[in-house]
Amino acid sequence: PDGYQTIYSHLSDWNVTSTKNVRQGDIIGFVGKTGNASYKSIQAHLHFEIRKKGEVQDPKNLMR
Repeated sequence: PDGYQTIYSHLSDWNVTSTKNVRQGDIIGFVGKTGNASYKSIQAHLHFEIRKKGEVQDPKNLMR
């Protein structure tokens, strides 16, 4: 409702559904190598974004 979204990419699997509320410390998914991260030279990792009204935000400005 406040316009914020979090985006998690390259996961091997999800531990929650898109409608579930999560809290700090909850496991939401598992690191993987999907999409363009499937190349051998790329390590398994998590791509994380915060967006407000569709615009990518710098997480440093939003986290303590």
